[in-house]
Amino acid sequence: MDKAKLEHIIKTRPPYDKTNKDPNKNYGVGSMLILFIVKGDKGAIQFQLNTGGFLREVGCKWANEGKLTYSFNNEPMLGIIQGWDLGYHSPIPMYGGQSKMKSCDIIKDGCYYDGTSLGADKPLQIYIEKGEEGLWEFLEETYKERFEERSNNETH
Repeated sequence: MDKAKLEHIIKTRPPYDKTNKDPNKNYGVGSMLILFIVKGDKGAIQFQLNTGGFLREVGCKWANEGKLTYSFNNEPMLGIIQGWDLGYHSPIPMYGGQSKMKSCDIIKDGCYYDGTSLGADKPLQIYIEKGEEGLWEFLEETYKERFEERSNNETH
């Protein structure tokens, strides 16, 4: 595999509190997410990491409500780091009946996406034990297995 063809992308989604934005709708509270993406000509592999980090105001509110048991320097500490998703974005369907997403910010003109939260434990452990370099190696290998080995098997 030519590593020069694979792009490493990191995207973040900041934490939010949308519980009070519209009194008729509660959009909830979300923690900061980080997406690690390996993108190549045939698609992309993503690992979504939940940081467990919420807005400070949310932490203070939850601390006052007795929902938190941990603090650091009297500041609320929230959640734990979790692997939320290991998935792929493909410009072509990867199995029969797979529906195309209407929009995709990873692949132009939409994509075919599938992922698993159960598969996210392994890349999380790799990230914790080996850091970013180990995670990129894992995601590149996953890209190779998903897109390149599959293509080679279909042509033989």
